[in-house]
Amino acid sequence: MVQRALSAPRLWGEVAGGFVLVQAALWTEGPARSALALAAAAGIMVAVAFEQPSLAEVGLGRAGLARSAWVVAAAAGLAGAMLLAGKLAGSGRHPFQTSALAHLAAYVPWSLAQQFAAQSFFYRRLEVVVGARKAVGVTALLFSAAHLPNPVLAPATLAAGLLFSEVFRRYHNLYPLAVAHALLALAIAVAVPNHLHRHMHVGIGYLRYRPVGTSSSLRPGSDRAKADTLALREILG
Repeated sequence: MVQRALSAPRLWGEVAGGFVLVQAALWTEGPARSALALAAAAGIMVAVAFEQPSLAEVGLGRAGLARSAWVVAAAAGLAGAMLLAGKLAGSGRHPFQTSALAHLAAYVPWSLAQQFAAQSFFYRRLEVVVGARKAVGVTALLFSAAHLPNPVLAPATLAAGLLFSEVFRRYHNLYPLAVAHALLALAIAVAVPNHLHRHMHVGIGYLRYRPVGTSSSLRPGSDRAKADTLALREILG
């Protein structure tokens, strides 16, 4: 719970302001997008720092780490099932030049940043004003709304948001959530047909997405490698 006593209107204002900045960044392009994304990140960090919380309170300590590790195993199992289903359905692909493990390691910091915003900022404020149980649902809705209009990611993040917020409510640790988030995101990127999730773009990027190429139009060798590199960059945002 938020350590420094803040009024309910102040907390609602921070939640609304943070969400508006995030949405504004997702629905703009070019320099404006970069500026708004920086403003959203800075605003969230400043608001959390103003509370003067401990690392444990924002989920960055060791408390709850071992008890919440099961979520990583669950996510790994689900990711494996998705990959197998994608392979059997013929929709699975391998859009990475290097090992999947290397890309998982590269994705985890971005997943941690997203979970910090969702749980350490949004959930902890909502917990104060609507109660812990309702905060789980509202945080999941905000997390899902940030992935609109992607028809794959919006429902997936609603389900994941409910799980992650409930796990955070119980254990208050972000590290397993970040790993689970990365596992599931990369599994979706590989197993689900690209024309559905459009390289995991959200916001205006989803609407304006144009494929870098198709496998049938790429010859083996350097052209495919270049296309795979572009695909990875888009998946990682």
